[in-house]
Amino acid sequence: MSKRTIMVILVILATLAGFVMANNILGTRIRTITVRDGDALYVEPSVTVLSASSLFHVGEELLVVDKLELTKPTAIKMVKSILLEDAEHTKYKLEQGAVYKLSKANLDKPAAPCRVQVKTKKGLMVELEVPKDAAVPVDEGTWLRLRKKNDKTEAWLRSKTQWY
Repeated sequence: MSKRTIMVILVILATLAGFVMANNILGTRIRTITVRDGDALYVEPSVTVLSASSLFHVGEELLVVDKLELTKPTAIKMVKSILLEDAEHTKYKLEQGAVYKLSKANLDKPAAPCRVQVKTKKGLMVELEVPKDAAVPVDEGTWLRLRKKNDKTEAWLRSKTQWY
């Protein structure tokens, strides 16, 4: 083989290798996610908005359209009702589905409870410690915007969290 033929082959191989590397680095390939049982999908990237889970079926493959990083939670949404006491042994009931302002998240300590501000029926503000398994964070984590392949139906899925 001549030097020219070898150079042409090397240029073609280098171009193909460059294309494959750029595709992996830049993420230009189409990414999909399959809906699993228990996935919570929302109309916006927040657990306080309407659920969109009923629009999708388990096993359905969805396109990943966008990715959003939210670093610090601003509030919590209760996933179950619990009864808590403050320092003066006054009892407070936090209802499932209610949203409370977060005063300390303790993201670096998985087992540590978070601190929330709760407005009482008398209008007073108290701080209570809530176990992390009783609530989910609002405005925190990595969210993926997903779209059906056939139509324009979209939803958001939290794919990563520092909460637990």
